[in-house]
Amino acid sequence: MTAQMAERLMYKDKDRALFTLPLEPYLEFGNNRAILADIHRHTACWRGYCAAWTIRDDRLFLTGIAGYWDPEIEEAQAQRFPPPGEELTLQHLFPNAGKSIAADWFSGQLRCPMGPLLHRVHMGFASVYESDLLIEVQHGTVISESVRTNSPPAPQDEEELHIPPFLRRTG
Repeated sequence: MTAQMAERLMYKDKDRALFTLPLEPYLEFGNNRAILADIHRHTACWRGYCAAWTIRDDRLFLTGIAGYWDPEIEEAQAQRFPPPGEELTLQHLFPNAGKSIAADWFSGQLRCPMGPLLHRVHMGFASVYESDLLIEVQHGTVISESVRTNSPPAPQDEEELHIPPFLRRTG
């Protein structure tokens, strides 16, 4: 798997990368995931969309989404949604949203990486940065925040990594 494209979070007047997917619990409810395109635009965005978020007055809000509609959308839903392949907007998923919608469905931890990259991992959001801003959210409301300082992972021996002897460094 490839490292994934981050969501965006505006928090305390700062635009941050967000290594959490707060829209996923909503998409898992009912038939919401089925209406998103199953065709992934590139390997760095397997989820098929990218969302923008903001925290204001200790509430998490979804403020934007980009993605594409499923070309095989059911007839009953077709009148609510744009033609297949057309770009997704916040109003398509939440018709009464206006410019944003409170993310009351989300409870969990938001992770925003900070500082230089210490260790790149080509899988999901597993790369390690100098620190992480961790924001605890319950039913869309911020309940706490903390900063975790990370250490670079210890180097592994080539034998532990199962690198064949003919590919190992000599000396």
